[in-house]
Amino acid sequence: MTISKASLHPGQIIYLSWANDRLYAEVIQIQSERCLAWLRPLVLVSRADILFLSTVLTGETVATCLGDNQGPDLIWPLQDIYPALDTDVMGVLASVHHINQTLPDHSTQLTALQQFIAGLWINKPQSSA
Repeated sequence: MTISKASLHPGQIIYLSWANDRLYAEVIQIQSERCLAWLRPLVLVSRADILFLSTVLTGETVATCLGDNQGPDLIWPLQDIYPALDTDVMGVLASVHHINQTLPDHSTQLTALQQFIAGLWINKPQSSA
């Protein structure tokens, strides 16, 4: 499913999907002329775990979790981005109060995000440009 460039806007929650995992992220900026989006990862959801990558959903202050080091943002092709529906995100938001709300250590976050992105990129269908 390809979405129109005009349908995305800053602040919107989107997701990237690979295998059985989803990376939910916030749109920071759309680069329409390059068909790219600047994304801020929020949470990585797999069958086994929900890994929070940002204080946005947990409500922690920056000082109590990772200092200024919130992890990397992503620049990603628009063709792989899906808008997250309210029903997609509601389960994740509801889980905030049922699991440990603190963010994992920075290396755990980076490793999980790196593995997801590598899997998604390696298994990405090549476009015929």
